[in-house]
Amino acid sequence: MSRRKKRGPVYAAKANRTSTKTENPQPKVKDLLMAVYTSRRSRTLVNSLRRIPEELKQDPSWVLHRKKQPYQVNRRKAKTNDPNTWTTFAAALEAYERDNFFAGIGFVFHDGNPFGGADFDDTTEERAREWMDAFDSYAERSPSGNGFHVLIKAELPKGTKRKAGELYSSGRFFTMTGDVVRDAPVREAQDVAEQYYSYLRKDDPKPPDTVSAPTHFDTPDLDDAEVLRLLENARNGHTFAAIYAGIGEFESGSERDLSLANRVAFYTQDEDQVERIMRGSGCVRDKWDKHRAYLRDTIRKAISGLTNTYSPAGVTNIKIKRNSKRGELQAGVRELVRRWWDYDWARVKGTAEKPNWMRGHTCRDVMIVLISEAAKHGRVSGDNIEVGIGRRKLALQAATSLRTVHKSVRHLQAEGWLEFKPPKDDGKPGAYVLRASLHQVLVPTECRELEDKGGGGEDLRGVCAVPHLRWSAPYIRRLGKHNGALIQHLVSGGGDLHVEELAEAANKRVRDLKSRNLPKLQEAGILVLDGDTVRLTAGWREKLENRREEDGEIEAHHRDERKYREQAEAFRNRDKTPSEEVPPLLGREKMAEIQAERAKDGEERRIERQRQKVGVTAETFIHDKLKSLGRIRLGLLRDIWSDAGGNPKDVLSAAVRLGCRIERLPAYDNQQFIFPPTQRSVA
Repeated sequence: MSRRKKRGPVYAAKANRTSTKTENPQPKVKDLLMAVYTSRRSRTLVNSLRRIPEELKQDPSWVLHRKKQPYQVNRRKAKTNDPNTWTTFAAALEAYERDNFFAGIGFVFHDGNPFGGADFDDTTEERAREWMDAFDSYAERSPSGNGFHVLIKAELPKGTKRKAGELYSSGRFFTMTGDVVRDAPVREAQDVAEQYYSYLRKDDPKPPDTVSAPTHFDTPDLDDAEVLRLLENARNGHTFAAIYAGIGEFESGSERDLSLANRVAFYTQDEDQVERIMRGSGCVRDKWDKHRAYLRDTIRKAISGLTNTYSPAGVTNIKIKRNSKRGELQAGVRELVRRWWDYDWARVKGTAEKPNWMRGHTCRDVMIVLISEAAKHGRVSGDNIEVGIGRRKLALQAATSLRTVHKSVRHLQAEGWLEFKPPKDDGKPGAYVLRASLHQVLVPTECRELEDKGGGGEDLRGVCAVPHLRWSAPYIRRLGKHNGALIQHLVSGGGDLHVEELAEAANKRVRDLKSRNLPKLQEAGILVLDGDTVRLTAGWREKLENRREEDGEIEAHHRDERKYREQAEAFRNRDKTPSEEVPPLLGREKMAEIQAERAKDGEERRIERQRQKVGVTAETFIHDKLKSLGRIRLGLLRDIWSDAGGNPKDVLSAAVRLGCRIERLPAYDNQQFIFPPTQRSVA
């Protein structure tokens, strides 16, 4: 007779304790030496960082780094153009001491702070002394030990990276070591920075003077007050008002300056008048006076890029200058974006017989990804714009499946948005011909149309500022693409809109908007309804990212990214001979791998069946959390399960039933952590 297996949580707990003892032997000498080295490294860095000027420490523009890439304290990638991914000096230092994942900390240069930095690579202190003496500011040795970083106060037109060195004042970060070479405060060094900027670029080819001779227009005789009145009363007047006040969603101050100049130049092409109006706005910066040619070049760039202008009633204004290919591309993209904003996506039929709003919003996201790619890499083809992009990349950026992208492309062709040209070579993606109607740029235009449809032009900022959301999945309720479209309309409108304006922009009834869409976004903390005004909250970006993480959208994105990368790798290796391939596992190793995969799949199916039968239980709850986080503190898991309406006493027994490892970590004051079940190898 076969003996019955002992079951129950008590036996499982004993088995778990036994396995924990065998899996966690006494620390080896190598591990102890590594811990001593890590502690010594942290103490050395802390002592060095105390010598960094206090002015830099007080600026909350710090990140961590690993392999020259910026990171947040939670190990996610940081961005030099996103303040939400930066932190304080104290928080960055604490995360570095706690987590060996990071190689050090860094400081971000951006338009919001006055700092900049010069980098001298692969040189000695004697050779770099001339410029370091000229800057006469705080300097330290770089992490490699073969270069130097000088921190200054300066503002530059753009960053420069040459063989002789680098110079930045925005959009980059410097790794900080505290290995001081020149112990001095961070000084104002604008003149020296401009000299070093010219020195680094002395061998650059001189670009053609594209802004010295702007296109001639018959500028109407309008005073400053009349131009401002026309701008404020235009269809996109609310957007202009936000920009004129010095706010709005822009990656840099230079983009805000050019956007304001574009809008003003539509009504007047007098450079002096455009400058007067801009200097009366809230966008005024010190850079306008420090770099005297900057503002005038920005205005000339706006005027030279015009495709049509405002004219008084009854007058026709024809632009007779032939646009460059780049100008035609920009004009076509602007026209596509205007059509995209105004299109009724909720009633898209495509190849079907009846309209469907889910189909329409999916097509909406796919189309704006194509327009964005056209703005970066497109080319003019006759009266249309042609852009090439792979279907996998298109699916990844539009936050949808590959199968849905195939359908969406057919629907967009039926709606007249594009035409797909299959590739001639199997190894290359097909081309999408976007119907932009570029011939309309050169035809006479009535002034009233220009006032309504021009208004200074459109751009992609309101779209690119909001990530594309995914539709709900089985047992996972998400915000959906239609609510993502509402957030995009709010961002484009400056952060707040009247509820009737938002309903009109989304082609929805006000009552449907208030009863179905806005409550979900309010519950997520993304917006508030103040009377009849819908307004984005101050931390709406962080709230949206948290909601995307809770709904599994970020995990789904990484999963699809991994899958498409593997598929692309398999396609590239399709012609390899068997001798070039890695030999497969055989015998006992292969059987162990198969059994491990079967055990994992069986556990997934068991959890899914349990979820379908009785909903969310303690076991399914723990399984989902460990799948997304890898490990979690026992006390925190009990609190989360209690907030979800469960009994916190059920957590430990459920974890034991799942076969999870439960350990105390000395690094966290010996608190208990729950780890996923380990895969046992077959002897």
